[in-house]
Amino acid sequence: YDKAEPRLRYALAFNPDDASILNDLAILLSVLGRNDEAARLLERAADLAPLRADILVNLGKVHTERKDYISAHMRLARATQTAPDFPRGWLARSELDRRRGFASAAAASARRAVELENSSEAYRALAAALAIKPRPGAGTKARP
Repeated sequence: YDKAEPRLRYALAFNPDDASILNDLAILLSVLGRNDEAARLLERAADLAPLRADILVNLGKVHTERKDYISAHMRLARATQTAPDFPRGWLARSELDRRRGFASAAAASARRAVELENSSEAYRALAAALAIKPRPGAGTKARP
């Protein structure tokens, strides 16, 4: 991490409107616990690339960590509307709803995530916890 941040900031200096660099730097900052700064960068990235579901999901997750649940809900709803077959969006919505105490909405979003993706250990564990049998062929769709 020590070298990643200066390198990403250097790349951003030459490409200030590159949503991918903004996203990558924001993810790093979030991992380092700097969620306010990460949120600002992700908001800018989302403005530059409003149809990038991965950026919207990352922004929703950062807002969830900041306990800004209204902003998180808005971004995650937009992510799942933009890319309804993107399982990370549904998984992030599930986590947000769980934290807000909306158990049935959390379970519904988790079920949708598992229906779409069953190739990773995390999704298989979620499916087992929810006693869901993923549909055949799930997890084979291209991601945005």
